[in-house]
Amino acid sequence: MPADPRAIESLLAFWVDAGVDVTYADGPVDRMAAGLEALKPKVVVQPAATAQSARPAMLRETVDAGAVVAARLAAAAAEDLAALEAAIAAFEGCELKRQGARQAVFARGAPDAPVMVIGEGPGAEEDAQGAPFVGRAGKLLDKMLAAAG
Repeated sequence: MPADPRAIESLLAFWVDAGVDVTYADGPVDRMAAGLEALKPKVVVQPAATAQSARPAMLRETVDAGAVVAARLAAAAAEDLAALEAAIAAFEGCELKRQGARQAVFARGAPDAPVMVIGEGPGAEEDAQGAPFVGRAGKLLDKMLAAAG
């Protein structure tokens, strides 16, 4: 059943009064449904592949398999956090060292804390101080965690 032309005219008048003078699409867009759809896990069926071809294209060329094995062995050999920190500082296979990083950024805080926050890559402040989350974003994180208790 077609919509009542008077209702459409009234709605258009309302939009004009509200300052709307252009539309971007011919129909409404349900952004909530689109957002929920984007959050659904994507199932990708791939043929059997080798470990090398299963990696994302950008990592295929930069990841040194020997360095990965060496890092895993060094981490497995560490018996405590101090030994792990020393192993990370001594490790030479990290691409960040070749890109100008000054030192390893390991950890700060209580080793027995009930929550552990893992960051992405260290920023300039973290590299300079050798501790994670010490820049502007880290200070904001500290405030948020303090507020959360």
